[in-house]
Amino acid sequence: MGSEYPIGVRRWLVFGIVLALFMPPALAAGSPAGPSPDGPAASREYTPWWDYGWKYRRPVTIDNKDTAKELRGFQILVKVPYNDRMKSDFSDLRFAQYDSSLGKNQELACWMENRTDGLVAYVWVNVSSVKASVTSTIHMYYGNQLAASVSDGDKTFVFFDDFESGALKAGWTFWNPGGNDDYSLTDRPGWLRIKVVGDQSDTWSSINVAPFMYWPHPGPSSDFSVQAREDGTGVGTSTRHSLLAYIRSFSLGSYNKGYWGAYTSTTNCKFEADGFRGNTAETGAVVHSLRFRKVSSELYYDWSTNRVDWLNGGSYTLPSAPDWWGLGGKSWAGSPTGGFNADFDYFFVRNYVETEPSHSIGGEEYPYKFLSATAFPLVPNEGDEVLVNVTFNNPTSGPISFNLSLYYGEERADAWLLEKRPVTLGPDGDKLVQFVWHATGGSTVLWLELGSTPLSSFPLTVNWLPALDPIPDQRFWQDQPVTLRFSARDKDGEALNWSEDCALWAFTRTNATGAEVTFRPTNDDVGYYPVNVSVTDPHGCVAARRFNFTVENLNDPPWMEPIPNLVANEEAPFSYQVGATDPDLKWGDSLVFSDDSFLFDIDPVLGNFSFTPSNAQVGRYYVEIAVTDNQSLSASRAFNLTVQNQNDPPAIEPIPPQVATQGKLWQVMATASDPDTSTPQGDRLRFSDDSPLFDINAESGLVSFTPANVHVGVHTCNVTVTDMAGSPASTPLALTVLNLNDPPVLEAIPDQTATEEVPFELTARASDPDVGLGLDNLTFSDESELFDIDPATGAISFTPSNAQVGRHTVKITVKDESGASASRSFTLTVVNVNDPPFGVAITSLSADAKYRE
Repeated sequence: MGSEYPIGVRRWLVFGIVLALFMPPALAAGSPAGPSPDGPAASREYTPWWDYGWKYRRPVTIDNKDTAKELRGFQILVKVPYNDRMKSDFSDLRFAQYDSSLGKNQELACWMENRTDGLVAYVWVNVSSVKASVTSTIHMYYGNQLAASVSDGDKTFVFFDDFESGALKAGWTFWNPGGNDDYSLTDRPGWLRIKVVGDQSDTWSSINVAPFMYWPHPGPSSDFSVQAREDGTGVGTSTRHSLLAYIRSFSLGSYNKGYWGAYTSTTNCKFEADGFRGNTAETGAVVHSLRFRKVSSELYYDWSTNRVDWLNGGSYTLPSAPDWWGLGGKSWAGSPTGGFNADFDYFFVRNYVETEPSHSIGGEEYPYKFLSATAFPLVPNEGDEVLVNVTFNNPTSGPISFNLSLYYGEERADAWLLEKRPVTLGPDGDKLVQFVWHATGGSTVLWLELGSTPLSSFPLTVNWLPALDPIPDQRFWQDQPVTLRFSARDKDGEALNWSEDCALWAFTRTNATGAEVTFRPTNDDVGYYPVNVSVTDPHGCVAARRFNFTVENLNDPPWMEPIPNLVANEEAPFSYQVGATDPDLKWGDSLVFSDDSFLFDIDPVLGNFSFTPSNAQVGRYYVEIAVTDNQSLSASRAFNLTVQNQNDPPAIEPIPPQVATQGKLWQVMATASDPDTSTPQGDRLRFSDDSPLFDINAESGLVSFTPANVHVGVHTCNVTVTDMAGSPASTPLALTVLNLNDPPVLEAIPDQTATEEVPFELTARASDPDVGLGLDNLTFSDESELFDIDPATGAISFTPSNAQVGRHTVKITVKDESGASASRSFTLTVVNVNDPPFGVAITSLSADAKYRE
C-alpha cells in the first residue's frame, strides 16, 4: 500500500486591488487618481506635495513622444478652467515640477497672458524639463485664498516686455535713423506706441529712415517663436504698415529685413521680406496677435484674434538667420497724411520646436489620502491566511484618529465582526493597517469599514483541498495489456488536473473524480517502478499518492536486420557485418550466427564474414544467414551475393623479326590470350598497331600487305592487343623490306628545231624508283654526230654549223647500274641562216686576163 502525502505547501496568486474611495470629511478624503471635471486622471506614480498651504492640485501631463530630444526651459500655454476652489482671479495658481535628482518640487515661472475672472485663464508656464520621446508631468496647485499672483513674464520667457512699467526693458534699442520718428510708453499706458511721422522716404526698402524697436537674439540660429499683440487702429490706408519685424543687416539700401502686421486696413495683415511680397490675411479684428515661428531657416508667420487659436499666413525661407527682432512701423504717403501710431500690447520670445508637445490636465488631487485596500489571496485555500492591508497617508502636521473594522459574511447585515481596531494616523506619513483571517471552506465576503462608513468589500471563494484514494502495488507481464483506474474527490466539484511521473504510461482518460491508464508494457519496460500520482485543483492545491509496480520478462525471438543484395569483386577482400538483436540480450540471452554458403563461414558469435573471391567464383549466389537465441527461437535473412569479375589484362606472344620483298605479299599472325574470355561475362580482344605500313586485322590479328619500292628498308612498330576494359598488351615487330631493281623511265622528247650558229640546249629527263632510295644511278648516252649528251645529267648543248643544216634523227638512251635501260628518239631540224657572199678585191685586168677568186 502506498502512503498518503499531505500537502505541505499551498500556492496562490496574489491579487491587489487599489481603490479610490470616498472617506468621511474628517479625513478630507482624496486620491491621486480621483475624479475631476475633466474625467478620471490617468494612473501614475504619486508625486510628493509641493506646499500644504495649497489644498488642491491637478497633474498636467506633457506628451513629447514625437520629439527625440529633451526640452529644457520650454514654455507651454495651459488653459485653466475655473472651479470654485480657486480664487476667481486665478491669482492662487502655482505650477511645480518634481526633480527626482533633488528629491523635491521646484516651482515653475509662469505668466498669465489672458483671463476671464471666474471662467478661464491662459497661463504660460516655463517647464524646467520635458523629457524626450515620453510624457512628463508637472502639477498645477490652487486653493490658497491668501496667495497673490506670481505672474512674471521676465522669468517665463527668453525675452519679455508687456510695457506696463512705463520704461523699456533692458535689451531694447530704438532705431530712428530719420531722426523724426519717436515712441511712447505713456501715451497709452501698458502699450508701446511707435510714432511714425508721415515722410515719403519713411519706408523699409531702405532701412535708414523707418523706426524700429529691436532686441538682439543671443542665439539667432536656434528655433524660437516671437509673439506680439498689436492694435491696427492707426493703419487705415495702404500707405501704412504696423510691423512685427526682424532685421538681418542695417546696411543702407539693403533688403535684409522682414515684417508682418496690419497693412492697408485696421484688420488686414501682410508679410514682406527682403523685397518679397508675401501673403495677406484678413483677421476681422482690429486688435489681433502676431507671431513668427523660426524653424531652422524656415520662417512661419501666423495670426490670432484670441491669442489661443492661430492661423498660418504662410512661410518664407530666410537667406540667413536674423540677429534682431522687434516692433516697428512704416509709412510712405508723406506728411501730414502719412503719419500714424503703431500700438503694441506686449512682445515676447520663447523657445520652440516644430512638433510642439501637447498636454492634458488630470483629475483633482488632495494632500491627505486613503491610499489603498487589498486582500490576498482573493481565492484562498482551506486553512490559508488571508491578509487585508489598508494604507492611509497623512501629510499634514496633525494626527487623525478613527476606528477600522473587519467583518465576514455573505451579506453585510448578517456579517460577523472579526476585529474592530482604533487607528491613529501620525503626521507627515503613511500608515499600514493589517488584518489576518484564517480561511474556512466555502464562499464569503470580507467587509472593511471606517467608523460606520463602508470602505471596501472583498468577495472570497475558499477552495476545498482535493483528496486522492489509496493505490495498491501492482505486478504486470511483458506484452500483456494493463488497465489501471484511480479515484479522487474534491468538495468544490471542480475539475482536477491529474499528473504522474511514470516513464511508461500517461493518463488516457481523466475527469473530476477519476483517471484511467491503458498500456501494454514492452520488453524494454521490464523492471521495478515507483510511481507518484497527484491531482491538482484549479487553485494549485495538490493531493498525491505513491505506489510500486513490477513488469516481468517473456522470451522474445531475435531479429535480424535486412541484408541487401551484396556485390563482391574478384581478388578484392570482402567483408560484411550482419546486424541482429534480441530484446532479451539485456536480460542475459545470447545469439549464434550460421550460413549455408560454400563461399565463406560466418563468425558464429560476432556475425561477420569475410573472404577474397577468386576468378573461379565469379557469378551470382543465393545465400541465407540465420541467428538463433538460447531458447532456439531464430530469425534469418536471404540475399543475393554477386562476385563481379575484375578485368585481367590480355597477353600477346612475341613476333620474331620478319623479312619481306618489294612487290611480294607478306603476312604474319599476332597471337594473344585473356583469362576473362572464359568467364560467364566473357571478354573480347582487339588488335591494333602503330605502323604506317599496314593495318592489322582488329579481330584476327593478321597482318597482310605487299611492300612497295618506298617501303624498302628496316621498319619497327608495336602490335597491341586490348580487352573490353581497355587493358592493353604489346609486342614489338621488326620488318626488313628487300629491294627489287626497277628499270629507269625516260620522258618522251618532242621534235626539236635549232638554228644555225645559235646555241642550242636541251635536257633529257629520266627517273628510277631506286635512285630516290639511294640504291641506283643513271647514265645517259646518244646516237648522234651532232653533239655528245652529258652522261650524268642528260644535258645537251651545242651550236649548229652551216654544215649541220638539215633534219636529223636523234636517239637518247638512259641505263641504270643493273643494265636496265630506256630510249627515246626525236627529230632535230637545224635551220639555215643566210650566209653573206665573200668580198672580192677588184683589180685592173687586161682584156685578155682571167679573174681567179
